[in-house]
Amino acid sequence: MAHGPYEHLRDVVLAGHSYGGMVITGVGDRIPDRVSTLVYLDAFLPEDGQSLFDINIPANTQRFLAQAGDIGGLAVPPPPAAYFNVNKDDAVRVDAMATPFPIGALTERLKLSGAHRNIRKHVYVHATVLPRESPFKPFYDRVKNDAAWSTYALACGHDVMLDLPDRTTEILESAI
Repeated sequence: MAHGPYEHLRDVVLAGHSYGGMVITGVGDRIPDRVSTLVYLDAFLPEDGQSLFDINIPANTQRFLAQAGDIGGLAVPPPPAAYFNVNKDDAVRVDAMATPFPIGALTERLKLSGAHRNIRKHVYVHATVLPRESPFKPFYDRVKNDAAWSTYALACGHDVMLDLPDRTTEILESAI
């Protein structure tokens, strides 16, 4: 079987938004030699052995569990766009495209070797305009004064790529 060029990627910039921080951390930990940068777009920043429920705001975890029970227990219904302060021009599209999220993904603990810390660049983008306490601010606060990280605080809602697409693009391009 022939292999495509995608299997030989190097110097990859992985960007993860929200829950995607869990994903890029795990991927970066498994293949750090192929990744040049991890970019967290208002995202969770886990440590070894943590699940999303371990690092989310406890009230959010309780709400997710209650909502999952309301629809059979296997998934969490998506919050409305307004929950994350999505701009009004994109809110209808976000609500239409959002789908339930498997509860197992929220409870599974990451097993990390620490290899993701050896990736050359780490970037954290924090959205500062939310209608409630941000579950992402503690991660931004943890790395904002760390010389190994480039950090940005953007005056927008959680979906930074929708609210500030040009600025998000600039940040991603600077991560190369």
